[in-house]
Amino acid sequence: MGFFGNIAKKAANAVYNDSRKTYNNGKAYYNYKMQQAEAAQADRRKAEAAFKGYTHKGTFGTSAVEKMHLHGAEKQYRDNGYDVLKHIVTLSNGKTGIRLYVKKLTQRAHKKIATKAPARITGKGKAKKISKAKGKAFTKTMILSNKRYTLASNFHHYGDRARAYANSLKQQGFSARVKTANVNGITNYAVYTRNPTRSRKI
Repeated sequence: MGFFGNIAKKAANAVYNDSRKTYNNGKAYYNYKMQQAEAAQADRRKAEAAFKGYTHKGTFGTSAVEKMHLHGAEKQYRDNGYDVLKHIVTLSNGKTGIRLYVKKLTQRAHKKIATKAPARITGKGKAKKISKAKGKAFTKTMILSNKRYTLASNFHHYGDRARAYANSLKQQGFSARVKTANVNGITNYAVYTRNPTRSRKI
């Protein structure tokens, strides 16, 4: 083969050995990560299984929008005769999350924890006064800091939803304000907004 042939053979063997070593190291690391992922998935499935008779219905983050979705789901299940359990967990990305568990209540238990409905108003004058107050809780426009804001949405007593909606509008480049009004002893929330590109002052 000659001198140069031996050098070429040794170089080829060295390249092959390096490539094989890199491949084996990569394969070992891949197997290690797969084992980690499978273990994490097994833990998640175990956590999401029935918990003290409750069934897992979803995992939510702790942002304002995620909490809004969580409260909406919680209310829907409660209104349909379920008991709700929330469990705080640490997610795979290191952030805090909230798992929602529900359990169907018996008819007797549902009646026991059901919220008592307010008494029906029979007086015409009082009923008219309440409806009038609701109608005038928030005006269609409002002047704030010498700028005109328009009513975007009325969230009634859901303050967390109003704040989440206002933050969403701000992220889209709009100026948004959350305003409150007392209606028959209950704090109502509304979001007013304006397009900041319209810089004309009133």
